Amino acid sequence: MAGCEFAEDPNPAVRGTTLYPAKGSACMKETAVYLPLGHDFLTAKLHVVLWIHGYYVKSARDLLEPADSDKDMFLRQNVISTRKDVVLIAPWLGYKYVGGGSLGLGDLGKGNGCQKYLDEVLKALSRFRRDHAAKAAGNVPGTGEPPALAIESLAVAGHSAGGAMMRDAVAALGDQRSSLKECWGFDCLYDDLWPGWVTSSALSDVKLYMYFAKGIRGSRVIDLWTKTYGTLKKPRPGGRPRNVFMTPSLKALGTLVDRTAFQTSEEIQKKTALDDYERLRKAADPLLDSRNPGEYWSKLSSKLKGHFEVVADVFGPRIGQSASL
Repeated sequence: MAGCEFAEDPNPAVRGTTLYPAKGSACMKETAVYLPLGHDFLTAKLHVVLWIHGYYVKSARDLLEPADSDKDMFLRQNVISTRKDVVLIAPWLGYKYVGGGSLGLGDLGKGNGCQKYLDEVLKALSRFRRDHAAKAAGNVPGTGEPPALAIESLAVAGHSAGGAMMRDAVAALGDQRSSLKECWGFDCLYDDLWPGWVTSSALSDVKLYMYFAKGIRGSRVIDLWTKTYGTLKKPRPGGRPRNVFMTPSLKALGTLVDRTAFQTSEEIQKKTALDDYERLRKAADPLLDSRNPGEYWSKLSSKLKGHFEVVADVFGPRIGQSASL
């Protein structure tokens, strides 16, 4: 395994501490790390979001400050907006685009590879924090055993093609599985494995949040929704899973507020005073029982957030409303 060391970006575009791989010292995967403004450099227990990206990312740096502004999801700005001490860890998994390139977890998704990766990153981050503290105190960096770091709570987030890799990363967490509290999927339904995954008893202790936007086919959403929740006329036998929270990511502000976005269809149908989000859901949800369920997606599609917009808008509120982070 190659050495793993981080170097601080001397001129970050966002306040806080942004780290990229030191020259010739990448981890299992080249990794970008962001420590928000106000990060406690003395704490030994961290709240971590592991970010799994999709297509069009050209480097570790491109994860946090993409050259294409249309694909900027403002990950660091979203973390700052929450005023929470959340550490963002983002491995670069390759550059894939429509027509070519490659993308994959590699060893990070095999066996307990994700645990090994996170342990490696934590050790490198511990060394960086030791040297950061030494410099701040006017001492010589690089001396003394750095304090061990541990993950107190972990959320794994996948965007686009990163959703399927999120599933594999979670399966490879090894001993870090006990720290996993939440998984977040942003516009990532590209296969038919999602219904089985979100309803798996192996994940019953993990809160799963799924946001649907313009980048996926409505048929995938309808399949996942009806198999996980059922419909108004045909509820899921045994009831809906208590740990699964799904929503169409509408441009209406209600998408950003958990108590609005994750209401059941039954709850919304009973309401009389409605905001824009609830009004659209109240009209659309009954269409899942029509002879042509595609009418459901047609009702919502023009009101959905864009494929990158959903992360730019929702990532911060998701962190902010998490009871685990």
